[in-house]
Amino acid sequence: MKRIVYIIGAGFSAPLGLPLMNNFLVKSKDLYFNNIEKYKHFKEIFLTIEKMSITKNYFDTDLFNIEEILSILEMENYIFGRRLKKKFIQYIIDVINEHTPEFLISKSNFANWYDFVFGRDDMQTLYGYFISNILGVKYYLSNNPIDRNDRFHLIDFLYQRESRYSIITLNYDLVLENFLKSVLKVYKSSKNIEFVKNNYFQDWNNPHLAKLHGCIESDSIIPPTWAKGTNKKISKIWENAFNIIKDSNEIRIIGYSLP
Repeated sequence: MKRIVYIIGAGFSAPLGLPLMNNFLVKSKDLYFNNIEKYKHFKEIFLTIEKMSITKNYFDTDLFNIEEILSILEMENYIFGRRLKKKFIQYIIDVINEHTPEFLISKSNFANWYDFVFGRDDMQTLYGYFISNILGVKYYLSNNPIDRNDRFHLIDFLYQRESRYSIITLNYDLVLENFLKSVLKVYKSSKNIEFVKNNYFQDWNNPHLAKLHGCIESDSIIPPTWAKGTNKKISKIWENAFNIIKDSNEIRIIGYSLP
């Protein structure tokens, strides 16, 4: 059996409108000025970033890049024994949540239903193909529907495949998880279809999903700074990711520039 691991970065989610590190600040300011009342807590973040401008007198830095901003702040916190401010963490979570799209999937009663399994949006359909193949599922018409609106089912065929897949991601977002939830609201399954996030299983029956920087779902994220390796909360996930890579036969990289 072949084991294939995908390593995905921000470029994987960017086509859906999620921010990259180099446009995160700009997108957050757009949110702020479009709804100042809702995002009034961003103002303190922006003022802190403005105060950092003095650092440009001492070394070359890009204060439009959220990774460099957080690294400078992390250094200050590290030297003086303070944690990265919770407000910055909440700021990141809010910006990502606001830019994560809803996946609208509905059943089709057309004869060519298979063209609209993931709806009519072309971009959404591309993500649907990728995620469904990672999970190892296929969509088919039920021969014995209970009623006209119960025509489709979802079947797991992982055990019949020559290759199995897992994902290691550097993203905080819930694109993968949200898409699966949207599918399972529409299509029924007799199997337990999921991403394995907190454990490692050598059989790879369900694909692992190791989120190296944490996840906005738990409000626990590891900012992309030079000091992220000092965070003990993430050690188990990194251990799982190590096992995924160790046991894989092939590594594929999407949307990550290997800086």
